Amino acid sequence: MEFFEKKELLENIELELTELFRHDRRNWVRTARLLLVIERDKLYEVREASYSSYIRKLAFNNRVHASTLWRIKSAAQLYMELCDIDEIELLEEQNILATPEQLEIYKKVRTIVPEKIMENIKSRMLEGKKVRRELSRLWETYRPLKKGKTERGRKSNNDELKLSTTEDFHIPYTEDDKNINFAIQSNNLKQYNLDLRKINKYHLSPEEISITNIKNALRSKYWIEQAYKKIPVYRFEFFHNVSLKSPTQKKSERADGLAVSFSENIKIQIPEISAVRIYLTKESIEKYQSDSVLENYCNYAFVAIPDKEELYDIALSTFNESIGVISVKEQVETTRHQLKILRTPEYKEVKAQFSNAVFSALLLRSLNWNNAEKPGAI
Repeated sequence: MEFFEKKELLENIELELTELFRHDRRNWVRTARLLLVIERDKLYEVREASYSSYIRKLAFNNRVHASTLWRIKSAAQLYMELCDIDEIELLEEQNILATPEQLEIYKKVRTIVPEKIMENIKSRMLEGKKVRRELSRLWETYRPLKKGKTERGRKSNNDELKLSTTEDFHIPYTEDDKNINFAIQSNNLKQYNLDLRKINKYHLSPEEISITNIKNALRSKYWIEQAYKKIPVYRFEFFHNVSLKSPTQKKSERADGLAVSFSENIKIQIPEISAVRIYLTKESIEKYQSDSVLENYCNYAFVAIPDKEELYDIALSTFNESIGVISVKEQVETTRHQLKILRTPEYKEVKAQFSNAVFSALLLRSLNWNNAEKPGAI
């Protein structure tokens, strides 16, 4: 394309963009399509040496944030990827129900969350369902697995990773071989390989993944409904990895999970507290003596274990009968791992000094203050 042709085409596109910025900002798909055309055909070279410089100048001239332009362009590219669209011209605004905000957080979440969950979220998002809150909760749950690392500048370890193929049936069955065989048998080999890439990229251990999957399962109200023996529960909110300042000692306690809930729609009531401690192995269960969090800080005490039959009896016999036992399965239902109640807990009163410590920690966590959930941070 000749310089003057590029200049004329760019000027026409810029006029249309100006009209969109002034009168039709909701039409983000049309804006993104024009930005992609400018990048694909290198029309920006008429004005600037680089596409980034051009975007900054375009944003300044139209009084919009450059980050807004990058966001909608990135959202359109992700949508094209998810829908296998190769041509920019095939992007039609009337067919796209997802929002740039949903697509932006989806892009972050999929880097670490198990692929089976992401497939469910993807289909609902593309159908125009409200999934932003669910994506945010998944990001909150699984983000610690990234250990503070970002995707920018990260080197791929794919060369070191042998991915599974349809010929990779393994005999005799080890635990890893079972997973490969199940993935192949259920036609989820692509998902399985994508999960392997995530595990390899972040150097994750099976224990880290199991603990996070269990925390993901506990976002369901099912275990609280079983404790109350009432469906549905009126209010429920789950927090994980909560540090509690001990009112009796100069140390902090840490709960793997804490939930606050109301069983009834009554205006004047104090939320009831449920605490969960996670155990993964027979050895860790056998070492159990007592747990201050389960004994002092909650009305309902639970332990959560992987769904393995060899752990059932030992968990039920080791933990006090007043403590509920939850087993969490590998299977995923919508966006959460399935769980099963092996034993419901008994209700107990919580002393005011301990309940105040819980509510204080959860208030600071909810305010999103930096390190506020850590005792002594402020």
